[in-house]
Amino acid sequence: MLRDLARSISNFGNNVCIVDERGEIAPMCDSKCVLDVGDRTDVISGGSKEVGIRIAVRSMAPDVVCIDEIGTKADAEALKYLSISGVNFIATMHGKNINDLLMS
Repeated sequence: MLRDLARSISNFGNNVCIVDERGEIAPMCDSKCVLDVGDRTDVISGGSKEVGIRIAVRSMAPDVVCIDEIGTKADAEALKYLSISGVNFIATMHGKNINDLLMS
């Protein structure tokens, strides 16, 4: 779902960056994404979410950053950085129910 959202937002004319620590959203081969993530989408893969987000904001001017599996304080701080930088984001988070997510 996150990949499809990124592709749709990108193909609508927005700059998108997918920060993908483990290549689960946008797997890469020979520095190219093997799945369609949109014409205006950049992928940062293989590093931490926090570092990837900072690189994206400082050098790629994204309209939207897509990121998977938020779960640590550092991840939350990275989203705060996106927000104060004026960049929209879409993030996923795992939990049993809404209360489980709110307690994280």
